[in-house]
Amino acid sequence: MTNQDSEIIAWSRDGENESNPLIMYIFPKTGDNIKQKRYFAVKDYEKALFYDRGQLCGEFAGGVYTLNKESRVKGTEIIWFNTAMIPIPWGIPENAGIPTKDGFLIGLFGDLKLRISNVGTFFTDLVGGGREWNVQDLKNWIKGVLHTSLRDIFQNLTLTAILAESRERIANAMLAKITDDFLHYGLTLESFNILGFKYPPDAQPILDLPKREALEYAQVQDETRIQRAQHRQNVQERINELNTDIHSLEDGYIAGAIDNDTYESKKIALSNLLHELETELEKLQNRENPQDFEEV
Repeated sequence: MTNQDSEIIAWSRDGENESNPLIMYIFPKTGDNIKQKRYFAVKDYEKALFYDRGQLCGEFAGGVYTLNKESRVKGTEIIWFNTAMIPIPWGIPENAGIPTKDGFLIGLFGDLKLRISNVGTFFTDLVGGGREWNVQDLKNWIKGVLHTSLRDIFQNLTLTAILAESRERIANAMLAKITDDFLHYGLTLESFNILGFKYPPDAQPILDLPKREALEYAQVQDETRIQRAQHRQNVQERINELNTDIHSLEDGYIAGAIDNDTYESKKIALSNLLHELETELEKLQNRENPQDFEEV
């Protein structure tokens, strides 16, 4: 809905569906006459894209802008976007849940907050042009992203492992995994929380295990992570030593202190060992990535 002032085009939210508000607004609608307009207004919590016959002419932040005579013609289109923080409750029901490593379907629910940070990317790559999106459209898209990311995480976790992990750690893994996905479509994820899990009836025997067993499992995981970190540090130190040895070998060869055959044989041996350690370090770093949960 546009502003009631006959000369100003603006996005007025009067009469919107409060339970499912629009997150963007397109002018003109059927019956709108841009020739009668002289200005368009953008609120501080909005941004607008201005198109002339399908070509993007500019992006506008909060303010009131003059429409020159050349712009007040058929083919001009203005699209407003709500760039304020948008709270989104989300949920994945248990009957369409995420499969664990041992075959249980788990439902989850929580909330997140995001904002449209790049309106051009959002409109072009996510909305795809053509129609206005509301909060429900955004929820539907988010549900698909979450479902894919959770499958990637939970495929390495048994139900027992999920019970032992804290919600915060799983949420942080999710946040790391989906932040780039959101940015790719012009959205900035400000927060992400898991508020609870929904377990299937056949998981009850595992849910009834004493809490002590889950705590013991979590302790083993913590100890294993510490051991991996120490091992990674040792490998990195050995890589640094080998690089130093290779540089010293090259300096000796340049100075004439080492003959060519000795230089070549030692360099090949050191380079092969360096390659093996770098490969091992890469595997260790992948295992320590917070997106990757593994059974101990």
